[in-house]
Amino acid sequence: ELDPYNASWPNGRRGCPSVLLSGGPTVTFEGSVQVNSACPAANGGALATNGNAANLTLIGSARLRTVGGYSPSALTINPAPVTGVLPVKDPMAGLTPISTTGMPVRSPARLVLSNTTLTLQPGVYVGGIQLRNSSVAYLRPGIYVMQGGGLDVGSQAKVFSVGPSTVSTSTATWASDCAAGSCGVLIYNTTGSTAMGPVTVAAGATLMVRAYDPAAQAGGVSEYENLLIWQDAAPVPTSGYAQPEIALNGGGAINISGTLYAPSAKVTMGGNSGGSGGISLSLTLQFITWDLEFRGNANFYFYFRDDEFARPTNYGLVE
Repeated sequence: ELDPYNASWPNGRRGCPSVLLSGGPTVTFEGSVQVNSACPAANGGALATNGNAANLTLIGSARLRTVGGYSPSALTINPAPVTGVLPVKDPMAGLTPISTTGMPVRSPARLVLSNTTLTLQPGVYVGGIQLRNSSVAYLRPGIYVMQGGGLDVGSQAKVFSVGPSTVSTSTATWASDCAAGSCGVLIYNTTGSTAMGPVTVAAGATLMVRAYDPAAQAGGVSEYENLLIWQDAAPVPTSGYAQPEIALNGGGAINISGTLYAPSAKVTMGGNSGGSGGISLSLTLQFITWDLEFRGNANFYFYFRDDEFARPTNYGLVE
């Protein structure tokens, strides 16, 4: 988590905390967690909880490292965080910006689907995409640029990534219809003629998408391999501006993998995405974001699979 801690910023945006467990979620990581916030424990800590109970577990040699302190309250952490570490620079900061030159404009204005099933092609969506009611979107392999407006998947809507010849799928058949290496997508959220909008997957929605695979599309960009969602770093957060959140709540069904890269935005996961009644959700998902929050009583297990995450563009010594 890249939020460094800004003591003079408004409450809730200072990096106090940068990682928050809100409610009673259970979160397990197979990989280590680095929190760059220098917020001291006396000011709320870089890591905290505001619920009645929460559990955070790191498997094997994985550790949670924070620049600042932590305020566990009713949070159980195993093993205990390592505090006072040095910050880690954004490992993806050297990514080549996505160029829309020559990219087809698939919709010149905000695309709104309402009780509609539609197959979408990679390209530029001016004003973003909204799925209302029981709409279904099938995404062919490639890069989808939300040029202002963001992506809004309503509570009964469904989004599936599919192969180049697949005409339909379902939650039951998606895993076989969308074999690894055949149907990856990258959702790139940025500004356009309108401001950047949030990426929102409402409780009750279905999201089943594989991360970008350059081999699945002619002219694929190898540098973006395994990126799933990328929110532009600009405009950067300031004392008076916060980027729109990426909120993945799911609930109907959620199956996502790859790297979620939002170096200037907060990401929230919760509600029914892990099952508000305690149903577990296992994801092969890596976060490189500004802040991170888990909400509700969801149960998350995050696998570490090096070959399914984006490769760092900036290298240095790693402890």
